[in-house]
Amino acid sequence: MWDDILGHEQNKEFLARLLQPGNRPHALLFYGPEGIGKKQLALRFAKTFLCQKPDEHPCGRCESCRLINLAQLCPS
Repeated sequence: MWDDILGHEQNKEFLARLLQPGNRPHALLFYGPEGIGKKQLALRFAKTFLCQKPDEHPCGRCESCRLINLAQLCPS
């Protein structure tokens, strides 16, 4: 899952388990040194979590996916 995100293998496995029904948290905290890919991983998880056409990968076309894509374009 999320093979285009390099590294973070343990984190990706953990997040993939959270996508299972009945295992969904109410909040997550992504922390660590700057520049290691936390934001990219968090956004990909959010997109997969909120996608209205759930699959192993977000569809990129539903309203949730499009809104997250727009959020990625806006500076934080």
